[in-house]
Amino acid sequence: MSSERHGTADTAGASAFASGMSWKLTTQVVTQATRIGVAILLARLMSPFEFGVAGLALVFAPLAYVFTDLGAALVQQRDQTENDRSTAFWTSLAVGTVITLLGIAAAGPIARFYGEPEVQNLFIVLSASFVVTAATTTHSALLHRALAFRQIELANMISVIGASAVAVTVALLGGGAWAIVLQLVGGAVLLFCLLWVFDPWRPHFRYSWASLRSIASFTAHNTGANLLHYFERNTDNLLIGRFLGPSALGLYSIAYNLMLYPVTRLADPVHQVLFPLLSRIQDDDARVARVWLRVTRSVAAIVAPLMVGLVILAPEFIRVLLGAKWDGAVPIVQILALAGLVYAVRIASTSVLLATGRARALFHFSLVSAVVLVTGFAITVQWGVNAVAASFTASFVVLTPVLVWLAARAVGSSLRVYAVNLLPVTAATVIMTVVVILARHALLQAGASALVVLLLATAVGAAVYTPLCLWLAPDLRSEIATGWSALRRRARSDGGGEPSDQRTDGTHAASPGPQTAVGEGRRVRNEQA
Repeated sequence: MSSERHGTADTAGASAFASGMSWKLTTQVVTQATRIGVAILLARLMSPFEFGVAGLALVFAPLAYVFTDLGAALVQQRDQTENDRSTAFWTSLAVGTVITLLGIAAAGPIARFYGEPEVQNLFIVLSASFVVTAATTTHSALLHRALAFRQIELANMISVIGASAVAVTVALLGGGAWAIVLQLVGGAVLLFCLLWVFDPWRPHFRYSWASLRSIASFTAHNTGANLLHYFERNTDNLLIGRFLGPSALGLYSIAYNLMLYPVTRLADPVHQVLFPLLSRIQDDDARVARVWLRVTRSVAAIVAPLMVGLVILAPEFIRVLLGAKWDGAVPIVQILALAGLVYAVRIASTSVLLATGRARALFHFSLVSAVVLVTGFAITVQWGVNAVAASFTASFVVLTPVLVWLAARAVGSSLRVYAVNLLPVTAATVIMTVVVILARHALLQAGASALVVLLLATAVGAAVYTPLCLWLAPDLRSEIATGWSALRRRARSDGGGEPSDQRTDGTHAASPGPQTAVGEGRRVRNEQA
């Protein structure tokens, strides 16, 4: 009987996860097609130097978001009142306003630090997005809490398309670095408007110090982890921009974004869906562990061949999509793609730690990670941008087992179980790697063009990997079928059908289900392309 209950619960959990992911993945197809197309177009319209100048302005931008997002604490609570919601909103807004003013005041010193006067005006305009984003975080959190993924993803999709239109227009008019900065600001404004339309909750004119104290502990550790995350993920940009110049930063930024696109566009939605789901079942360690392992393997099955294929075919990929002027990004893409693979298989571990209330453990891990990464960047920048990228990847590879161990301990599992869970995907990826390397070599020997090599080698790799992975891991078939069924049900439903805790009075009932802030600090970098 107990096993039957577990099976039913796991099925329900898988269905809830697949239901949320159906919206996430559906809109990701649209938004990522838009982003990738715009990235390629901007790279052809702009030079590495112009990309680098925009990157100089964006280095400090994620710091604002670290201090304005109380969403994770707001929705992780089991019980929540209107005082909690309004207090979180007014606190975020006040902090966002202060950071906007500080950003405007700091624009001049930042430009002088880099020795690039153009950065000053770019950063002044960019600072306006800080207060806009602060006014958005509470509504985003409440929608995530209610598992209202339809509204969230529609808002994201529309804002991405609108911001992309702004970027392309500015670039075509010769705006250079302004295209990327205005893309970010325009996207923030659009997202603010849409989330306020989709979520009927409005802040009340009340402020509770008791409510602030109730979320202070979680918020302090979560903000601390995010602050460390910011430093470890943006110090490389800071050092490259300062010591190697805008052109080197432009190459690094485009490589970073090409590496991160296929990863974060899958991994971050997984986290946004998994975190609320695991928060609801956080008292059942065995069930959390099963969901964690299944999701990790599914993500690895998708990301592993993409990242390994990018390592092998990076020369053709860059030449075909961006042109010869970006050839210097090839080795950086190859190095960082390995970090992207590691990021994908570890993102669910962050969800586990936050959902089970281990924000303190995540903070301590982030502290160690930040020290290792920043130290590596400071040492390797003297040897150039490739060395910085290698330091980044090496640190990820070394530190990820620690994060996985923390998550496994939190739910009574182990590293051995985690590794065995990934064996089928690993074996299929290794075999695919050998086949793609041989196929690429044969095509190059035959004198095939870069486009032909890219298309045919990719097709060969997919033809080998897909059936092999499904044969070695037959459970993936049922998980794919579950996700497809949820997607079809979602398409037939007129109201979206997602579980909701929203009441008719426009407030949200208490139900643990968070919007995480961890990992968001780097997102502004991802929007550069």
